[in-house]
Amino acid sequence: MDIEKIALKLQGDMCLDDSDKNLIMIWSKAIDVAEQPLIVCWQVTDPEAGELKDMVSEWDKFIVLNAAGKPLGTANDYFLTK
Repeated sequence: MDIEKIALKLQGDMCLDDSDKNLIMIWSKAIDVAEQPLIVCWQVTDPEAGELKDMVSEWDKFIVLNAAGKPLGTANDYFLTK
């Protein structure tokens, strides 16, 4: 039996935090179907150089945080919409 995932829509620009060279974080503001503000974050280790931010919307490994930064779930619980 499939678990129903919650739809998220990214809002605004993606931000890249590469202050730790071993762990790159890319995050974006998002909203769910109830328009609750959320944060979607991808964590990448030792990334390839290049179009990192363009690739991120295709990735299926992300975590979801509330606006205060508390983890709420992962890509197992949510999916991204355009």
